[in-house]
Amino acid sequence: MNQVEDTLSMAPLLMSRFAHIDTVKPLNDSDGPCLAEIRDVLRKHGRLDRFGVALLHSHFPVGPDEVMVEETDEAQRVQVITPMKLGTLGVNDVGTIWSLEDGGLTEMARCRRVCKTNILSEHKGYQQHVR
Repeated sequence: MNQVEDTLSMAPLLMSRFAHIDTVKPLNDSDGPCLAEIRDVLRKHGRLDRFGVALLHSHFPVGPDEVMVEETDEAQRVQVITPMKLGTLGVNDVGTIWSLEDGGLTEMARCRRVCKTNILSEHKGYQQHVR
């Protein structure tokens, strides 16, 4: 475990604490100074190509035993994000969205990856999960 993992809460965030998408205030000029500072910090640490910003919002309640998981069909160019029980998460799933909290990070979303192997069962990278 590393320092980031030590502060990462694996407990899901109840997304209902965020404004519903129908009432969330869109990005506007008053957000500019804050976003500029975030950009400057990311640049300072060489992370502009790794991290970005998301407008936190909800569409429906996410249970205390759930996290949102993104699944992608690259051939069809379709992405689907659904709540999944924590017990069903795959070991290769990658955390992709976190809420910055006092004292650490809370994971909000993951991206599903499926291990690709050759006929000798040797790992050959990942493919996107297709339902």
